[in-house]
Amino acid sequence: YPLFVTKVELGQTILGTKLYEYTFDSGIYSANGRRGTSVVKFTKPKLCFILGIHGYEPASTVGGFELFKQMCDGLPSLSKYRNAFVYKVIACANPDGYNAGTRGNGNTPQVDLNRNFDANWELTGEGTSYYGGASPASESETQILQSWIQANRDAAVILDCHQSSFNEDIVYIAYENIFNSELISALQTRAKNIILSTQELSGVLISRRGIKYNGNTGFICTSNLNGSCGRYLAKSLSMGYTLECPETIGGNVFSLYSDLLGAVIDGLY
Repeated sequence: YPLFVTKVELGQTILGTKLYEYTFDSGIYSANGRRGTSVVKFTKPKLCFILGIHGYEPASTVGGFELFKQMCDGLPSLSKYRNAFVYKVIACANPDGYNAGTRGNGNTPQVDLNRNFDANWELTGEGTSYYGGASPASESETQILQSWIQANRDAAVILDCHQSSFNEDIVYIAYENIFNSELISALQTRAKNIILSTQELSGVLISRRGIKYNGNTGFICTSNLNGSCGRYLAKSLSMGYTLECPETIGGNVFSLYSDLLGAVIDGLY
């Protein structure tokens, strides 16, 4: 899909596996106008997605793939998403862990990338799958992700997407550096909208797929773990969210996850 998708290599893991950024942009702007003799072009908001930071949470990567694949194919129900935004996507932030089905990356010992960010990092989880590495941003994947986040500071929002081990939607709000109460309120409202949009799928037959979403009531948490991607988003940008979507659901988890991501976009805008 050369007219819609571009692919750029961001770097490699310790095992030499490549990490890619995918940009999805239809080139169709939501509105155009003229002011005198000058054409006014309206810039589309940029939404950024980090998928698959934990290898054993495949719904994030595969569900994200399905959502954007259907956008590429021009599925009518996704046309509003296709043309309204520019998307920057890291489809698999931990490819070695994904291939091995592990939480951590391909290092020895494995490092939990979501404990390895340079944001209130602390030595933790030694000897477990939650090991945060010997030092902050010690892993090449983490370094790539941090650089990518900094390069996308102009994004409307950055979402760190996970597959939850709980049967509920959870949105962690990153606002560590925000002291403006109105802005905090706006972030909380947006998070509530995300939850409400995903809850609309609860117990309802999804017409496009004929399956049910059996997630429980979602909730919002304003705490991000030390060394996590969410904590880094809070420290660096104050405009990020960590999204946890259920794994214990009926039907095709990967297909449903793509529906959930679509609902998240609805909740954002």
